[in-house]
Amino acid sequence: MAGRFLPGALTPDVMRRAVELGLVEVADDGAVHVPDRRFVETGSELAHLGVPVAAVLDDWQALVARTEEIAALFVGRFEKHLAPADWSTDLDSIGARELATVLARLRQTAHQVVAAALDASLARAGRARLGQLLEAAAEPERE
Repeated sequence: MAGRFLPGALTPDVMRRAVELGLVEVADDGAVHVPDRRFVETGSELAHLGVPVAAVLDDWQALVARTEEIAALFVGRFEKHLAPADWSTDLDSIGARELATVLARLRQTAHQVVAAALDASLARAGRARLGQLLEAAAEPERE
């Protein structure tokens, strides 16, 4: 993991916070385990772009708060529209497997919907901000 980040980026404070956020696990023998490699890949990419690792962790924490809300929304849709009315009281192993399959499909679809919404939002925000910067840069030329 250290090889993916810039030298000195993974300070003890950063590592402690990454453990607190569940991004890194440290075994009793001191071995470091990363439950989801995507964090290392995206976190190191952001760091190489110039984003401080502490800011990446701040962003992760903020995003998790928002994605918990999104997950609750989709679980609510699952319970209201996809699960049988008696699922919480009359569920056998076959029904549980069927619900797990439906939930897995919902998870994949939710991922696609959230990615599409994020792409659209980033495009709008990026265009708006770039337009502001271009407008501000053109103002001295008008004077």
